[in-house]
Amino acid sequence: MICTERKSFWSDVRGTVTILGAVAIPLLMGFAALAVEYGAGLLHQEQNQRTADLASYIAATYCIANGNCGTTTTLATARSMANNIAALNGVPAASVTVSLGNSPASTTSQAVAVTIQTSQYLFLAPILGSGRTLSPTARSYAQLNASAVAAPCVLGLSASAALSLSGGVSLTAPSCGVATNNTVVVPCGTTLTASSVSYNTVAPTVGCSNMTPATATKMASTDPLATTSPVTTAEGRMSTVTAITSPSAPSVTVSAAAGGRAWPSSLTNLGWYPTTTVTDSSTGCTATWNSGSSAWTISGCASNTYNINSAIVSGPGMVFMPSGSSSAVYNFNYAVSTNYTTSSFGPGTYNFLQPVSAAGATTFGAVSSSGGTTTYGVGNFNFAQTLSTAGTTVFGAGNFNFVGSISLSGVTIFGASTAPSSNASPSTTTFASGSYTYNLNQGLSAGGGSTTAFGPGTFNIGAPSSTTCTNGYAYSICNTSTLLSFAGPSTFTTSKGVYSGGGTVLTMGSGSTGNSYQIGRSGDGNALNLTGGAVVTLGDATCAGCVFQLNGNLVDGGGRCTLISASAQHDINGSMNLQGGTVLGTGVYTVAGYFGAGISSGGAVTCTIPNYNGGGSSSSQSVGVYGYGVTVAYGANAIAYTDSSRNAYGFYVGAGFTNFTLVAPTSSTAGTQNLAVAGPMAGGTAAGIFLGAGASNTTISGALYTPTGPFSMSGGASVVNGAGACLEIVAQTISLSGGAAAASTCITGTGGTNSSGTTVSIVK
Repeated sequence: MICTERKSFWSDVRGTVTILGAVAIPLLMGFAALAVEYGAGLLHQEQNQRTADLASYIAATYCIANGNCGTTTTLATARSMANNIAALNGVPAASVTVSLGNSPASTTSQAVAVTIQTSQYLFLAPILGSGRTLSPTARSYAQLNASAVAAPCVLGLSASAALSLSGGVSLTAPSCGVATNNTVVVPCGTTLTASSVSYNTVAPTVGCSNMTPATATKMASTDPLATTSPVTTAEGRMSTVTAITSPSAPSVTVSAAAGGRAWPSSLTNLGWYPTTTVTDSSTGCTATWNSGSSAWTISGCASNTYNINSAIVSGPGMVFMPSGSSSAVYNFNYAVSTNYTTSSFGPGTYNFLQPVSAAGATTFGAVSSSGGTTTYGVGNFNFAQTLSTAGTTVFGAGNFNFVGSISLSGVTIFGASTAPSSNASPSTTTFASGSYTYNLNQGLSAGGGSTTAFGPGTFNIGAPSSTTCTNGYAYSICNTSTLLSFAGPSTFTTSKGVYSGGGTVLTMGSGSTGNSYQIGRSGDGNALNLTGGAVVTLGDATCAGCVFQLNGNLVDGGGRCTLISASAQHDINGSMNLQGGTVLGTGVYTVAGYFGAGISSGGAVTCTIPNYNGGGSSSSQSVGVYGYGVTVAYGANAIAYTDSSRNAYGFYVGAGFTNFTLVAPTSSTAGTQNLAVAGPMAGGTAAGIFLGAGASNTTISGALYTPTGPFSMSGGASVVNGAGACLEIVAQTISLSGGAAAASTCITGTGGTNSSGTTVSIVK
């Protein structure tokens, strides 16, 4: 019975569901509670992730604008900003960790990492043996991405002045960037087209959708050219230039040669009558009258030193020792005058101890005449007092010493090898080769209407002590003549400058590349003073050891053409003031003061341009200033121009000045490859570069570099360049208020300028 009941009980299934339900329901409720609590934790984690993403993004954006948080201060500020964002979303600073490190998505990029870890209390989980808190953690990486920003070819370095366009200007830089450390202002009516645009304060102000690209990148830029070889080479030259001083005047003395014999008295004061032949047996000298030329011929004297204290002739002309010995010495201790006669002096050494006045037709150093041509030998000519010429005067080659002043008129030729026996001129004279020395203690003055030509030589020239040349100032060379020329190769050393007046022609070192120039300063501050209407040609100074040095200003008054020597270095311890028609020979012009074209007046004239670019023969074209293969480096110890805003300029192309061409050297051998203008150098005044209103047909190829000064192009000025050319502008401030400029990169920077901007992206 009992066994039967037990069996029924175990086999009875009524109430099973109730029992199972009583056991399962609490478990199901526990699991549901856990799901709710952990779901709330996941929601809390999601909120933390959003907060971390926002905080990292804001902190990274700040880093972009502040040198990628490269300093302790900027990184601390980024952390504070991330903490503030978290606090605004209910997350305490203690739960936030901010760091700057490598991005998990790129080994070449950095990222701001923000980690948020908070605690959530669990009520039901502990019943099942789980912990009492849940710690949801959120982590976000905001990567600082590189964006495509082209290296700038127009760069304003100032953080306080905008790069501004106005007045209808068009700036085009299709293959490079336009950048500023301030902002960009592009109002309606102007155009800015560039590969990229960057700024570093507030976003650009663009008036009429006239900036391409339409958006700009916020980034800092630094000077890309400061440490490049062209700039450092140009700057390194300035200390050499500012140390230049004026050469001293030559120290010249002339005295009678020691010893010798007295000139025979029978051969003195020979006049128009009697005309019988006179012979001195002790010297062998003979005086013969030539009725055809109305002159006495003195010949036959033995080679010796002769002291001549009285005039040999009185009235007629004289032919003195035409076949004499070149070793003979003649001490003339009386005032020699050949006025209104035909006279000549043969070979030898001549010491003229009294003034010499040569007029009519006078030759010195002639050895023979045949077929209408006179041949000259080599002699020595020493003048203790003044030399003045008129008519036609020709000297053979030799060494010349002048203690007194030289005043030249008529036609005067020095250093002849052959010349017509009558009516000689520079164009019909063959000059002797070789190097001869001319020492001129009291300067050289070539007067109105005269023609004077020198053969090649070394010219050491002082300045008059008692007379002046222009505006009360003395010059070593004072040219008011029709023509004054010096053949080359020649070396010029002058203590007080060179002046060539209006309507004159001056040629120095013609036909040669082996010339040297060391020109001192006159009292008016000028070394080369070429007034309006002068035609001036300075032969090239490109040989090894050749120099071009001026201790003073180079002033060209324009109106006609001036050709400056080609030289590796043009060292000018002064300023350049050019008014038109100036052709700059190739090379570097290191100017301690300013470079100005059209400061007060001037304009273009038609000039012949030498074949500097190797593209063919010389050409004729309209020239304001023309320089091919030229760098201008200025020191700005003098100022060319100050505008109404008190901005100073050391490089200036004036209003209305036309046909200005400046092409930088393209060869690395120049040392300043692709650098057109640089300044101020060596700590000069912060004077910049100015292209004035209406300065048309301005062609510049090369970098314009003024890191401490302003760059200004105004009122219709235009800068254009052709195929293969470039135009790069790096300045403290840039203002373009008219005209057009097409820019491109000229010199590859050595670093310092960001070549890319940065953007932010959440990568994890």
